[in-house]
Amino acid sequence: MRTRPTRHFARGALAAFAAMCCTVGHAQEAPAPGPPPSDLLHRPHLLGDLGGERSKLETKGFTYDVSYTFDSLWNVHGGLRAGYAYRGDLSITLDLDTKAAGLWENGHFNVVLQGEHGDGLSTKYTGDVQLLSNIDADDFAKVSDVWYEHQFFDQKLRLKFGKMDTNADFAFLDYGGNFIHSSAGHSPTIPMVTFPDP
Repeated sequence: MRTRPTRHFARGALAAFAAMCCTVGHAQEAPAPGPPPSDLLHRPHLLGDLGGERSKLETKGFTYDVSYTFDSLWNVHGGLRAGYAYRGDLSITLDLDTKAAGLWENGHFNVVLQGEHGDGLSTKYTGDVQLLSNIDADDFAKVSDVWYEHQFFDQKLRLKFGKMDTNADFAFLDYGGNFIHSSAGHSPTIPMVTFPDP
């Protein structure tokens, strides 16, 4: 009588093992996955591949991104006075890989065109010193970054020169972009050129 549960367990384990083998065999025979979904919620770029034009440019070493960031904030109580503020940032990034472009190896050009508009909440409504929003600044439209980077000795040495935001290479916080407050993106105690005028 005591051996019967052991037999049932052995039969169950054998059946489970056989099912796993069939599943593995079936998984190996499955066809290769198709292209990733291209609907609005899953594609990496809002406008998609633009009829293949984005991919053609990428094979020639040229990539670009257009992003629009905005803060829509309301101070409901305290500070200087209650009120609403909207601040927007439009950034266009142009990037060229010199090897893919057929020029030379290990080179990289980057240009960032940036424009800001709207009102910040800090100066008119909250009165805080460090600025509530990390995109808060006076209105501007300019070339924020223009630099060239070259790598040597199997990417062990990197030289980068031009106009750039040092906060991108030094004192950068991986998760700082998840927060809108300026203290999460840059430490005010580290003196270096950074947004809004790198």
